[in-house]
Amino acid sequence: MVNQNANNMNITETIKTKKTPTDFMIEEFNELYDHYKKIQFSPVNPKTDPIRYYNQKKRFVFDILCDRLGSHNSKEYDELLNRLDNDKLTELQNYVLKETEFDVDVVICKSIWHICKKNNINTADELSNHLHLTPVKNKTLIEYFRLYANEYIKFKKKNYLTYMQENISFWRATKGESLPVTEKAYLWAEAIWLCHARVGYCCTDEIWRDIKKSF
Repeated sequence: MVNQNANNMNITETIKTKKTPTDFMIEEFNELYDHYKKIQFSPVNPKTDPIRYYNQKKRFVFDILCDRLGSHNSKEYDELLNRLDNDKLTELQNYVLKETEFDVDVVICKSIWHICKKNNINTADELSNHLHLTPVKNKTLIEYFRLYANEYIKFKKKNYLTYMQENISFWRATKGESLPVTEKAYLWAEAIWLCHARVGYCCTDEIWRDIKKSF
Protein backbone atom coordinates (compact mmCIF):
# COMPACT_ATOMS: atom_id res chain seq x y z
CA MET A 1 0.00 0.00 0.00
CA VAL A 2 2.86 2.31 0.89
CA ASN A 3 4.62 1.52 -2.39
CA GLN A 4 1.38 2.14 -4.33
CA ASN A 5 1.00 5.55 -2.70
CA ALA A 6 4.62 6.35 -3.49
CA ASN A 7 4.09 5.36 -7.13
CA ASN A 8 0.97 7.53 -7.33
CA MET A 9 2.92 10.48 -5.91
CA ASN A 10 5.69 9.97 -8.47
CA ILE A 11 3.15 9.89 -11.32
CA THR A 12 1.52 13.07 -9.98
CA GLU A 13 4.88 14.85 -9.73
CA THR A 14 5.75 13.76 -13.29
CA ILE A 15 2.47 15.18 -14.57
CA LYS A 16 3.08 18.44 -12.69
CA THR A 17 6.61 18.86 -14.06
CA LYS A 18 5.84 17.78 -17.65
CA LYS A 19 6.65 20.63 -20.01
CA THR A 20 3.97 22.05 -22.26
CA PRO A 21 4.55 23.32 -25.83
CA THR A 22 4.43 26.84 -24.36
CA ASP A 23 7.28 25.99 -21.97
CA PHE A 24 9.44 24.78 -24.86
CA MET A 25 8.57 27.89 -26.87
CA ILE A 26 9.62 30.18 -24.01
CA GLU A 27 12.89 28.26 -23.54
CA GLU A 28 13.69 28.50 -27.24
CA PHE A 29 12.85 32.19 -27.31
CA ASN A 30 15.15 32.87 -24.35
CA GLU A 31 17.98 30.92 -25.98
CA LEU A 32 17.58 32.93 -29.18
CA TYR A 33 17.56 36.19 -27.25
CA ASP A 34 20.74 35.23 -25.38
CA HIS A 35 22.30 34.30 -28.71
CA TYR A 36 21.39 37.71 -30.11
CA LYS A 37 23.01 39.51 -27.18
CA LYS A 38 26.24 37.57 -27.67
CA ILE A 39 26.32 38.52 -31.34
CA GLN A 40 25.14 42.11 -31.00
CA PHE A 41 26.91 43.07 -27.79
CA SER A 42 29.95 40.82 -27.61
CA PRO A 43 32.80 42.48 -25.64
CA VAL A 44 34.88 44.98 -27.61
CA ASN A 45 38.18 46.36 -26.37
CA PRO A 46 37.87 50.19 -26.39
CA LYS A 47 41.67 50.56 -26.69
CA THR A 48 42.15 48.32 -29.73
CA ASP A 49 38.89 49.14 -31.51
CA PRO A 50 37.51 52.44 -30.15
CA ILE A 51 35.21 53.13 -33.13
CA ARG A 52 33.44 49.77 -32.93
CA TYR A 53 33.23 50.08 -29.17
CA TYR A 54 31.59 53.50 -29.46
CA ASN A 55 29.09 52.36 -32.13
CA GLN A 56 28.16 49.30 -30.13
CA LYS A 57 27.66 51.34 -26.98
CA LYS A 58 25.53 53.84 -28.89
CA ARG A 59 23.31 51.04 -30.26
CA PHE A 60 22.98 49.53 -26.78
CA VAL A 61 21.84 52.84 -25.24
CA PHE A 62 19.54 53.41 -28.22
CA ASP A 63 17.80 50.09 -27.48
CA ILE A 64 17.40 51.05 -23.82
CA LEU A 65 15.83 54.39 -24.76
CA CYS A 66 13.39 52.68 -27.15
CA ASP A 67 12.47 50.03 -24.57
CA ARG A 68 12.02 52.37 -21.61
CA LEU A 69 10.79 55.64 -23.19
CA GLY A 70 9.03 54.43 -26.33
CA SER A 71 10.25 53.89 -29.89
CA HIS A 72 8.17 56.81 -31.24
CA ASN A 73 11.09 59.16 -30.44
CA SER A 74 13.70 56.98 -32.16
CA LYS A 75 14.84 59.68 -34.59
CA GLU A 76 15.46 62.10 -31.72
CA TYR A 77 17.31 59.40 -29.75
CA ASP A 78 19.63 58.85 -32.69
CA GLU A 79 20.33 62.57 -33.04
CA LEU A 80 21.08 62.89 -29.32
CA LEU A 81 23.36 59.85 -29.14
CA ASN A 82 25.43 61.05 -32.09
CA ARG A 83 26.40 64.10 -30.01
CA LEU A 84 27.53 62.16 -26.92
CA ASP A 85 30.92 60.64 -26.13
CA ASN A 86 31.45 57.28 -24.39
CA ASP A 87 31.30 58.71 -20.88
CA LYS A 88 28.09 60.60 -21.58
CA LEU A 89 26.55 57.48 -23.14
CA THR A 90 27.22 55.58 -19.93
CA GLU A 91 25.84 58.43 -17.86
CA LEU A 92 22.67 58.54 -19.98
CA GLN A 93 22.24 54.76 -19.80
CA ASN A 94 22.49 54.75 -16.00
CA TYR A 95 20.13 57.73 -15.74
CA VAL A 96 17.40 56.07 -17.83
CA LEU A 97 17.66 52.75 -15.99
CA LYS A 98 17.49 54.49 -12.61
CA GLU A 99 14.55 56.74 -13.56
CA THR A 100 12.55 53.79 -14.94
CA GLU A 101 13.26 51.39 -12.09
CA PHE A 102 9.62 50.49 -11.45
CA ASP A 103 7.09 47.86 -12.59
CA VAL A 104 5.21 48.28 -15.85
CA ASP A 105 1.84 48.84 -14.15
CA VAL A 106 3.31 52.00 -12.61
CA VAL A 107 3.77 53.44 -16.12
CA ILE A 108 0.00 53.34 -16.58
CA CYS A 109 -0.90 54.39 -13.04
CA LYS A 110 1.48 57.38 -13.00
CA SER A 111 0.20 58.57 -16.36
CA ILE A 112 -3.46 58.31 -15.39
CA TRP A 113 -2.81 60.00 -12.04
CA HIS A 114 -1.21 62.93 -13.87
CA ILE A 115 -4.31 63.30 -16.06
CA CYS A 116 -6.60 63.07 -13.03
CA LYS A 117 -4.80 65.97 -11.35
CA LYS A 118 -4.70 67.99 -14.56
CA ASN A 119 -8.44 67.56 -15.21
CA ASN A 120 -9.58 67.69 -11.57
CA ILE A 121 -10.83 64.08 -11.67
CA ASN A 122 -11.53 62.87 -8.14
CA THR A 123 -13.72 59.76 -8.41
CA ALA A 124 -13.72 56.44 -10.25
CA ASP A 125 -16.91 57.44 -12.09
CA GLU A 126 -15.34 60.67 -13.35
CA LEU A 127 -12.30 58.74 -14.56
CA SER A 128 -14.38 56.07 -16.32
CA ASN A 129 -16.34 58.84 -18.08
CA HIS A 130 -13.13 60.61 -19.09
CA LEU A 131 -11.63 57.41 -20.55
CA HIS A 132 -14.97 56.19 -21.94
CA LEU A 133 -14.80 52.99 -19.90
CA THR A 134 -17.40 50.92 -18.09
CA PRO A 135 -17.67 52.07 -14.44
CA VAL A 136 -16.73 49.61 -11.69
CA LYS A 137 -18.84 49.86 -8.55
CA ASN A 138 -17.42 50.25 -5.05
CA LYS A 139 -13.95 51.30 -6.18
CA THR A 140 -12.01 54.37 -5.17
CA LEU A 141 -10.22 56.38 -7.86
CA ILE A 142 -6.84 54.81 -7.08
CA GLU A 143 -8.31 51.29 -6.88
CA TYR A 144 -10.02 51.84 -10.23
CA PHE A 145 -6.96 52.84 -12.25
CA ARG A 146 -4.82 50.18 -10.55
CA LEU A 147 -7.42 47.58 -11.57
CA TYR A 148 -7.43 49.03 -15.09
CA ALA A 149 -3.62 48.84 -15.33
CA ASN A 150 -3.41 45.30 -13.98
CA GLU A 151 -6.18 43.97 -16.23
CA TYR A 152 -4.54 45.53 -19.29
CA ILE A 153 -1.16 44.00 -18.44
CA LYS A 154 -2.74 40.61 -17.76
CA PHE A 155 -4.41 40.77 -21.19
CA LYS A 156 -1.18 41.77 -22.94
CA LYS A 157 0.81 38.99 -21.24
CA LYS A 158 -1.49 36.47 -22.93
CA ASN A 159 -0.82 38.13 -26.29
CA TYR A 160 2.94 37.92 -25.70
CA LEU A 161 2.96 34.16 -26.31
CA THR A 162 1.56 34.73 -29.81
CA TYR A 163 4.04 37.55 -30.34
CA MET A 164 6.91 35.25 -29.31
CA GLN A 165 5.83 32.52 -31.71
CA GLU A 166 5.70 34.99 -34.60
CA ASN A 167 9.15 36.35 -33.75
CA ILE A 168 10.71 32.91 -33.41
CA SER A 169 9.46 32.08 -36.90
CA PHE A 170 10.79 35.39 -38.22
CA TRP A 171 14.11 34.81 -36.44
CA ARG A 172 14.49 31.42 -38.14
CA ALA A 173 13.55 32.86 -41.53
CA THR A 174 16.07 35.74 -41.30
CA LYS A 175 18.84 33.69 -39.65
CA GLY A 176 19.09 35.87 -36.59
CA GLU A 177 18.88 39.28 -38.24
CA SER A 178 15.84 40.38 -36.24
CA LEU A 179 15.70 41.15 -32.55
CA PRO A 180 13.25 39.23 -30.35
CA VAL A 181 11.76 41.46 -27.65
CA THR A 182 11.67 40.33 -24.02
CA GLU A 183 8.35 40.25 -22.17
CA LYS A 184 9.31 43.28 -20.08
CA ALA A 185 10.19 45.39 -23.13
CA TYR A 186 7.02 44.25 -24.88
CA LEU A 187 4.81 45.19 -21.93
CA TRP A 188 6.53 48.57 -21.49
CA ALA A 189 5.93 49.36 -25.17
CA GLU A 190 2.27 48.35 -24.86
CA ALA A 191 1.84 50.43 -21.68
CA ILE A 192 3.38 53.52 -23.30
CA TRP A 193 1.14 53.08 -26.34
CA LEU A 194 -1.95 52.74 -24.11
CA CYS A 195 -1.13 55.92 -22.19
CA HIS A 196 -0.64 57.98 -25.35
CA ALA A 197 -3.74 56.50 -27.01
CA ARG A 198 -6.03 56.87 -23.98
CA VAL A 199 -4.87 60.03 -22.23
CA GLY A 200 -2.43 61.63 -24.67
CA TYR A 201 0.39 61.52 -22.13
CA CYS A 202 2.84 59.03 -20.60
CA CYS A 203 4.98 59.50 -17.51
CA THR A 204 8.04 58.52 -19.59
CA ASP A 205 7.52 61.75 -21.59
CA GLU A 206 8.75 63.69 -18.54
CA ILE A 207 11.94 61.61 -18.38
CA TRP A 208 12.63 62.28 -22.06
CA ARG A 209 12.09 66.03 -21.57
CA ASP A 210 14.56 66.01 -18.66
CA ILE A 211 17.10 64.10 -20.74
CA LYS A 212 16.92 66.65 -23.55
CA LYS A 213 17.59 69.43 -21.04
CA SER A 214 20.44 67.62 -19.28
CA PHE A 215 22.24 65.95 -22.18
